[in-house]
Amino acid sequence: FQNVTGDPLELLTPEEVAELKRRRISTQIQLDCLLAEIKKRQRHLSPQQMQTLNAQMSDLREDIQEMSATISRLDRDAERAAAAEGSNRKKGSL
Repeated sequence: FQNVTGDPLELLTPEEVAELKRRRISTQIQLDCLLAEIKKRQRHLSPQQMQTLNAQMSDLREDIQEMSATISRLDRDAERAAAAEGSNRKKGSL
């Protein structure tokens, strides 16, 4: 993932990180709706339709995994930066 300006992940703004988190939630909702639709209509779907829906679900799951991994990394980076900043403040006050 890159932010909208094409900058690397490290340069994502807090707003862009929040947007990524919203997109992950939205994608999870899409997947849940697709699963519900499949369960509801399963008996009436052709094998080809099932194959198409399964491919869509697979794509959504992959997107969710990628976004989750990115968000986890960004959260860890933010924690490290906050810890480093706290450590630097302690050094400065000595």
